[in-house]
Amino acid sequence: MKNNVIDQEMFETLQGFFGETVLLFHRMTILADQIHGKGTGTTHITAGRRGILRELYSAGPRTIPQMARARPVTRQLIQNLVTSLIADGLAEYIPNPIHKRSHLVTLTEEGKKTVGSMTEKELEYLSGLRPAVSKEDLAQAMETMKEIRGLFEGSEWEQRLNIESGV
Repeated sequence: MKNNVIDQEMFETLQGFFGETVLLFHRMTILADQIHGKGTGTTHITAGRRGILRELYSAGPRTIPQMARARPVTRQLIQNLVTSLIADGLAEYIPNPIHKRSHLVTLTEEGKKTVGSMTEKELEYLSGLRPAVSKEDLAQAMETMKEIRGLFEGSEWEQRLNIESGV
């Protein structure tokens, strides 16, 4: 790279990285279905439902717009996932002290138990793996992915999009 400009070689490397990221995302979606099965109700934990449950478990109560902004999906998709989790007794709405019309979504006790069960099941399946990379390599890969994601979430990227779209 010269003067912070991406050259052809870096562009091709980024394209490869993006491609591998997409393939890994799809593989992880398949793995979630394989590990958690295709049950019904509370035992039907798709990758989308798993993601919402995990986010609520780790980040605490969230609004649907907050969850949608954290992913490249529509608010309606998150609404549908949350509605199914509520119907299954895994999540519930609670009042939002900051916004009267945008309720918070939180896990129920059953939802917390489900996250614990998911974690145990995933540990059971993953504990038999012999990764070809070290824990340190995985941590570095995670940091690299965060940095690259940050390039596209920052104000510089927003300004570039506005300039190029004529806004």
